[in-house]
Amino acid sequence: MGKRNNLLKKELKNLIRKEGFKYDSGKILAKTFFCRIDKFIKSNPLFFEIISKEIKKDYRKNINVIVSGEFGKIFENFLNDKARVNNFNLIKIKGSVRLGTAKIDLEEHKFDLNKRKTIFVDDSFCSGDTFNSIKKEVEHQGGKVEKIYIIYYNPPRIKKNILPRNSFVFFNFWEDFFEYFDEFEKYKIK
Repeated sequence: MGKRNNLLKKELKNLIRKEGFKYDSGKILAKTFFCRIDKFIKSNPLFFEIISKEIKKDYRKNINVIVSGEFGKIFENFLNDKARVNNFNLIKIKGSVRLGTAKIDLEEHKFDLNKRKTIFVDDSFCSGDTFNSIKKEVEHQGGKVEKIYIIYYNPPRIKKNILPRNSFVFFNFWEDFFEYFDEFEKYKIK
């Protein structure tokens, strides 16, 4: 990984150390913690550059890139910048997929899903609910999600890897903050 990537990881680690373990009545403010990480990621175009370079390195031909929610809108704006040339067929899905409040309908993309490789890009992977919902709908339309690209990985309350085998993860919360994991879980708001 390049020098810029390492600096970005260091910046993210510092943010987590600084903001991550603030307590309120003995409990970590988990929602605030992850909102700050999300805001940091969404406001930093380097993350989008890293992800798009990884995708281009892995896939030279035209591919489907599925994104969702606010992150998807920001990624789309990044890709639409006139200075960037891409080979992505961007498929945007409404946010809140993991909550079950957004219906995923890829019927209009059925042709693309059958003819092109499909990947999923998101800012975070926690429970896997968003990815699993999207994967199910892509398969329903006759396609397959070949790979996922995630900026940070942080599965809740379990100590096993739930990422699909073919994944790119820029920042793994466990690997970089494993020593904090037990403390974080002990005080997490239930």
